[in-house]
Amino acid sequence: MRHDPTVAMTRMSLRARALALLPLSALGVHQLRYELAFGGDAGHELAAEGHAYLTSLTPLLVLAAARRAKGDRAGARTLLTRSVEALTNGVGADHALTREAQALLRTVAT
Repeated sequence: MRHDPTVAMTRMSLRARALALLPLSALGVHQLRYELAFGGDAGHELAAEGHAYLTSLTPLLVLAAARRAKGDRAGARTLLTRSVEALTNGVGADHALTREAQALLRTVAT
């Protein structure tokens, strides 16, 4: 029997779906703020502020959200664990992005 991702989505609560989008949304707002403020120099400013790691973290969070949406909890858990570690080391455990990634990780914990 094939896995039907639409079944996983219907089983996922609205709250879980919203939690899955929070880290991505916060990351998007963060990146957009730098783009609007610094334009073509945004990458340089992110690096100067110690936020350059977010560029490589974005794909992990996107993949984790996609795997969670497809019902691949183990795959999402692996990616989210890496994301939480990177965020904790990068911006600290109390940062909003770290807390949101931790909340998302809790939704896929066994």
